[in-house]
Amino acid sequence: MYSSIAQQRRSRGPVDGGQMQLRHQAYDFASFILVFNDIFVRDKYYQCFGMVNGLPISNVIGSGGQFTVRLFRLSEHTSVRTSDDPSSRLTAGEVVLKWPNLERGDNFIEEKVIKSIITELSVISHPGLREHPRILDIYGFAWDQQVMSSGESVLPVIMEEYGEFGTITQFLHRAQSVGLDTKLMLASDIAHAVYALHQNGIAHSDLKPDNILVVQHNAETRPMAKLSDFGLSIFLDQHDSTKVWTAGTRPWMAPEHMTPVTTDQLLKADVYSCGLILWSILLDGQLPWELEAFESNNPMESFELVKKDPQMLMDISIGFLRDSGTIPEERMGEISNLFESLLTTAEDRSLDLLLAYQPELLATPNANDISPPAHTTQSVTRINDFSDLHYLPVRLQRQILLAFRHISGRPEEETAEAYYAAAVMSLLRIGTVVPSAPGSKEYIGYDIDATQVLKLLQSAAEGMNNSDGSPSSQATFHRITRALTTGTSRKDGVLTNIQNIPERDPVSRQTTIKWLKRATVLGSHIASSTLRELDPNAWKEALLLFRTEYSGVGRKLLDDSEYKGHIANLSSLLNLPVSESIGESGDTALHVAATIGRIDVIQQLVQGASQASINKQNVRGETALLQATRSGHYNIVEFLLAVGASSGILTDNSECPLHWLCAFDDKGEDELLMLAVTLCHSGADIEGICTTNTVFNEHFRDSLGGGTPLCRAVQRNSYVAAKVLVTLGANPYKDREVGEQSRAPHAAALACCAHNSRMLKLFLTSDTPVQPPNWYGQPGIFDPQYSGEVIKAYLKGERTMQSAAPNAWNSTVERGSQSSLLGYAINPDQLHLRMALHGEFYLEQMQQTIDMLASLESQEFDRVTFDYQSAIKHSVLSRDISIVSYLLYVYPEQTIPELTNPVPSGLKMRLPVQLALSRGERPIFDLLLSYAGPESKVSPTKMKGMTDNWLSQGMLWLFRSRSTIASEKVSRTFKNTIHLAASVHPDPHFMRMLLSSLPPTEARELVNSHGRVWDEIPITMALANHYFDVADALVQYGADIEEEASNLPRKPGQSITPLGAVITFNNNGTIGAVDWLLRHGASNIVNQEYGITALMTAVRAGTMYDISKTEPLVPTRLYDLRLPVLERLLRDFSGAEQLNHKAEGLSGMTALHWGVMRLCPEAVRLLLNAGADPSLTAEFTRSVTAQEIAEALDVEDVPSEAKQKGTDEVVRYLERFDLLRRMFTLTNG
Repeated sequence: MYSSIAQQRRSRGPVDGGQMQLRHQAYDFASFILVFNDIFVRDKYYQCFGMVNGLPISNVIGSGGQFTVRLFRLSEHTSVRTSDDPSSRLTAGEVVLKWPNLERGDNFIEEKVIKSIITELSVISHPGLREHPRILDIYGFAWDQQVMSSGESVLPVIMEEYGEFGTITQFLHRAQSVGLDTKLMLASDIAHAVYALHQNGIAHSDLKPDNILVVQHNAETRPMAKLSDFGLSIFLDQHDSTKVWTAGTRPWMAPEHMTPVTTDQLLKADVYSCGLILWSILLDGQLPWELEAFESNNPMESFELVKKDPQMLMDISIGFLRDSGTIPEERMGEISNLFESLLTTAEDRSLDLLLAYQPELLATPNANDISPPAHTTQSVTRINDFSDLHYLPVRLQRQILLAFRHISGRPEEETAEAYYAAAVMSLLRIGTVVPSAPGSKEYIGYDIDATQVLKLLQSAAEGMNNSDGSPSSQATFHRITRALTTGTSRKDGVLTNIQNIPERDPVSRQTTIKWLKRATVLGSHIASSTLRELDPNAWKEALLLFRTEYSGVGRKLLDDSEYKGHIANLSSLLNLPVSESIGESGDTALHVAATIGRIDVIQQLVQGASQASINKQNVRGETALLQATRSGHYNIVEFLLAVGASSGILTDNSECPLHWLCAFDDKGEDELLMLAVTLCHSGADIEGICTTNTVFNEHFRDSLGGGTPLCRAVQRNSYVAAKVLVTLGANPYKDREVGEQSRAPHAAALACCAHNSRMLKLFLTSDTPVQPPNWYGQPGIFDPQYSGEVIKAYLKGERTMQSAAPNAWNSTVERGSQSSLLGYAINPDQLHLRMALHGEFYLEQMQQTIDMLASLESQEFDRVTFDYQSAIKHSVLSRDISIVSYLLYVYPEQTIPELTNPVPSGLKMRLPVQLALSRGERPIFDLLLSYAGPESKVSPTKMKGMTDNWLSQGMLWLFRSRSTIASEKVSRTFKNTIHLAASVHPDPHFMRMLLSSLPPTEARELVNSHGRVWDEIPITMALANHYFDVADALVQYGADIEEEASNLPRKPGQSITPLGAVITFNNNGTIGAVDWLLRHGASNIVNQEYGITALMTAVRAGTMYDISKTEPLVPTRLYDLRLPVLERLLRDFSGAEQLNHKAEGLSGMTALHWGVMRLCPEAVRLLLNAGADPSLTAEFTRSVTAQEIAEALDVEDVPSEAKQKGTDEVVRYLERFDLLRRMFTLTNG
């Protein structure tokens, strides 16, 4: 039975995955990265493109207050989705890369800039906006390593749609005229984007032509305007209407700008800006205040004055347009109506007329029916899931860890949480891997430094000055200390990587008890059980306080003044009608009494009360019965049930009282069974599914995720509650319906992930048989009958299987993505959670859990996931060497053969050792190699039900090339394990371990091998990522720095050496890679066939996106560049022969010729000053010097693409031609 409130929530329509928009405040680099992680990295909608250091990118094409912009061209092998439509893919097109303008100090970034960037990211990633056809598409993100004033840093880069026609003003300034209908459609595009923002509770607040880009991806369609730049946008539920509205660019703002405005006025101001933009569009991009009507000493001020008189402004706008003759008279009425709807007084402004030009774009629901996104403030130093950080670049992990360790200038509570985050990151070895000393090639930090972890954990628990400390740290300190410092019974063969163990407990028992009491009061079940073991009396005191003053949720929900008076004088509650709400939360006197545990008051209140009054819900849908159950008041729950309270009424997150059976920690099994039976008889659904509880204290809310009452019992580790529920028939395998939000889909999986062997044994011995995932016993990842469909789609080169092979895709979806129970156990909850739950017994619990599952017939070691990951391969994801070593030692027959069984999977790694390498897990990597070394032969792929038959194995032996672990293919991206080692980690240990045991000839062949997709070689890959120690290791084993590769188009003569390749990348990592190569003796010639030099490549770098179709040697875009790479090259290649080398395969051109042809005065200046000879000729239709080319440049040489941008752009080209000529004159002089 659903409550009316819960039903009302559902009637609003589906919520996108239960997503709640989190509003963050970011103060420094680390907090910014964490916010970026929450918004982008954790969102499966966006694709991660890895590091941009190995991508050839353009020069800077634009820079603003928040971002710097460059171009990148997707290859034919790379596609990005433009919506959830499976057939929607952008392939081999140009996209924009946006770098946030962050200049990091020790622990500070200008807060205003950070706020703007965070706002931009929050808007563009909003679920209600990111697929809107009139808002710039965001495809994904990448990471970029660069040198800043504070040292080397890794920054995120956003990949988004490229507006090839520039801003709407630039588009309108093009030579050809734009028709009226097209102009109105462009204005309608903008209106629809703004309307979408408003529907989702956001005001743009900075609408102007510069923030509107024009695209045309298909020649058969019209140009389309798309809205961008949301850094000044305002989330309406965060707007303070008492403060002056200052955001925006004044001329384009409404008259109410620079005054306090309501949220409705903010939206109406956007509408007004749309009117001014429409005016500018109709003026072919001219600024309205540049018209004759506003001529004065200060036209902009005149314009501002006229804006205050709507009628005068409209008269001027319509009058000018009529006089200009650009609009047919018969359509002037239409235009006049548009202006009147947009530029009128605030209350009458409307987008309706502009929206009507494209009614098909309007969303189905009415704007009034759509609630703005829910926002909640979250401390940026609280990390809900540390596993996300494992996948960040190694150096970025280090930056975050250091920022947390050395935090300053934050509120005391946030500082304590930062120390807790640093402690957990150190325990999980996130950000701990560093060179042993500056300049050292040896890396440390792969082991857990117990002393360091406990020191940080202690600092977090103690807090700063008068603060109370981190509740999370206080709750877990004791058991994590025991786990790190105390030996436990373990079987032989289990390895651990804990070092530097302190000799004694770092804090006193008294302090431990104090911390545990506070954490218990705030809702930690870990602290509660620990305190109960150490001091039962202190536990009872804390439990009582938690159940009463802290409302059973770890928060003082009744601490408001409206409740305090009644609680202080309980007789006043008796004077209130039982159904009367006291405060904004909707609690009645019955709710209050039920929460604080006063059964005497309840007994009086319910006398003569109707069932409707007894079951009244507050605004969260909670009844008094629910609150009494949540607070663990057994006698009150019994009484309320006896007088007619219903347990079938659900809260707004669909909880019923049975979900809180775990709250009765002090009751025995018999008492709890009796209560549970009564609750079920009263309407509670034993299999009812709730969503995450958002009322509970945020520090311990993770233990109240969605699911059935049994799931809640497992999450809160309430064995008695779980046993009672199982006795009553609860299904441990009932799906929690949380989708991809959680790895554990049901109660049994939760127990496996927690290594809760006691709970797992309860489930395995229950009357409910083990329910394996849907794919169990089925060959392949989809039904084999659809194999032909898949093969056909593959041969045709279809972009996605989802659209090209729908039957196979649907079959895959039906089989699901769950793991087996063993899969959950070997890739369990993070180590700090298991240590906090089990203390010194965490290893014993791991062993018992795995052994229990290994004995089940349904649990197979060769496949624990839908995509054929074996147990040993899947265990690598745990990053826990104790699990991996236990599997290899205790179950060698099931695990060791899988070390050489190359199985493709969703992990894109075929072998377990490759997966360990990709995760940077050196201890596991070394362990796996000790069982199967780099020279070990790889077997033909064995996949149960697919290739494990004699025919398949025979075919694979015949047609599959022989390989070793070192030479085995990794994925489509990485040719072999050596290529992988060159790309994923700065520690050369991985590379040395792979190469040291190979025959020298084989090692040399592998380190010079070419990739299949990018034609890359390992040394270029290492240098692109600044893995210079890895590059040194490659050279040690025979890598040739003159090996020509990186032939992306696979055309003859286009291969280049590593020096040429890194110069072509033209990114923030180029200068470091160039310097390394020059120090190692790289030559100036980067392409022997054509005679191309590094100097020529440096001049041309970054302009590959600006090649004209009509004048291929002259760029279509002008740059004002500094050329640090060319300057560095000239220090080594300054001899006459090197400076004046003629590329015989390119008409004998010199670097100086290239400098002129690429219209780069700085290159010409540097080369001439270095001694380049301007008299050398290139052989075109006639012999010509670089200076002669410069002198001959005129308007005919301006590329057609530039001419299309208008006369201003042509003038810029002519000025550039003059500057080039002056360079030769100045040098000759």
